[in-house]
Amino acid sequence: MQRFRSDLLLVGSIPLDSAAEVFETSYRYLGPYLASLPDGETGPRTIWIGYLARDVYDGHPDIRTVQKLDVTKATSFKDASNRWIFRLKNSSAIPHLETGYARFALESYVQLVQLRTVGKVAKTARFQVCFPSAASAYASYFDDPNDWPTMAAAYEDAFRRDIVRILEIVPADELAIQIDVCVEFRDIKGGLIGSPPRPNKLEETAQAVARLASHVPAEVVLGVHWCYGTLGGWPIVRIDDLDLCTRLSNAVVSAVSRPVDYIHMPVPRQAGDAYFAPLERLDSGAARIYLGIIHHTDGMEGFRRRFDVAKPHIRDFGVASVCGYGRLGADESRAAFELHREAGKFLRVALGP
Repeated sequence: MQRFRSDLLLVGSIPLDSAAEVFETSYRYLGPYLASLPDGETGPRTIWIGYLARDVYDGHPDIRTVQKLDVTKATSFKDASNRWIFRLKNSSAIPHLETGYARFALESYVQLVQLRTVGKVAKTARFQVCFPSAASAYASYFDDPNDWPTMAAAYEDAFRRDIVRILEIVPADELAIQIDVCVEFRDIKGGLIGSPPRPNKLEETAQAVARLASHVPAEVVLGVHWCYGTLGGWPIVRIDDLDLCTRLSNAVVSAVSRPVDYIHMPVPRQAGDAYFAPLERLDSGAARIYLGIIHHTDGMEGFRRRFDVAKPHIRDFGVASVCGYGRLGADESRAAFELHREAGKFLRVALGP
């Protein structure tokens, strides 16, 4: 039995000015179709993992900044000439990281409670907190793979402490934790600069997600967002079908000792039958599957086409965008909310409540 079920999932980042505006706007447009509300990753987190590089790694006493990002110049994960590069001063000493994610979450939760109190958001919607996966948090920035095991341990410990801090304030039955897995896709597909070839990258990813998941109590909803990345245009790495997402989903559900409540999979605009076919091999237990078939660039016509192509391969699913909307402008954001609402209405009729 699914513990988490809704027609729509908001993946995470939303380009509004505050968490309160994200909560209120999301619920006003999409309330009947959502089971959780993210805070939009506003403020310093609008640059996603770039926040960690700028505000956590740079200047850390145990981390050496080899190269700084020049924000006045173009940047790409395919080009090492303009990006953050860090190395550990001692690759065997685990640095103490304070990511700030718990602090941001608790500040947002105060705003959510205030909106609940005045009736602008229902109390039934869980508070959705999104964390980068471990490798997504460090592998793009630390160019010596010898540092990666130590950074993985440091980030996992920081994640554990963040979860504890959040749960000191937020009741477990009000919370959803989402793990965003992005850089690992570039690594598995051979697109991560400096990553040595390894035959077991998929298994490494599943085990790393499982280690983070082990720190999330079973009463808390747990979700996984498979992410193809948006920096420089979506997707950063080409994925031809859902085989990799399916195999990763099966591996994570098998490796995690607690329930995985939902899994999000991105879908390109022109996805055809072959793209969705691997879903027939999905073995995700009771996890709710959200297909990222909402593209604000082609409206309901494109959404319905992708829905019709996906439907023969998976009996029941929710829908979402391909990724977060943090890099959209205000007008595009409104259009995206309106499209999500229309998609929610359609899905409620097409698949039932």
